[in-house]
This record gives sequence, C-alpha cells and structure tokens, in this order.
Amino acid sequence: MIFSHKINGVVIENKNIDFQNNQISVKLHNLSHIPNENDSYNISFTGLRGHHALESKGIPDENDILTFVINRHDYEKVKVGTKTKMSTVRA
Repeated sequence: MIFSHKINGVVIENKNIDFQNNQISVKLHNLSHIPNENDSYNISFTGLRGHHALESKGIPDENDILTFVINRHDYEKVKVGTKTKMSTVRA
C-alpha cells in the first residue's frame, strides 16, 4: 500500500528493550489508510538529518499508535515529543 501523502506523527514513547535497542511508539495524526504488519517506512525525525528506513512492529492500534524497534545509539536524539513525517517504502 502506498500513501498519497506523508503521515505526520509524534513520538510518545521511547523505551529500552535491551542494551542495544529501544522501542519507540509514534502517535499518527493523519492516518487515512490501514498499513500492513511489518510495512517499511521512510521516516524523518525532527533533529535528525535525512530519512530513515524502519520496519513497523505490527499495525496501528485503535489510537493510531505505530511501534518500531530502533538502535539506541543511532537514534539518541529521538525523544518523547519528537515530531515525525513518514511515508511507506514503495515496493
């Protein structure tokens, strides 16, 4: 599935899951389609340069919250409240 526009969101959780990885949860603001499980997204985070390809862990719940697992050291600047823009990776 390809979104016709970017989806805006904000990081609402950044939780340690082991010594190397964190789990982040993003509240999506303008979700118009239901993504598939394990879709890949190009995501830009406020404060980080460029777009980052990340794979979702599941589908958004009833509150439009999407979860990703990230490398803690590569994404140190991603904090609760960080704004995001994302779109699905085209297959």
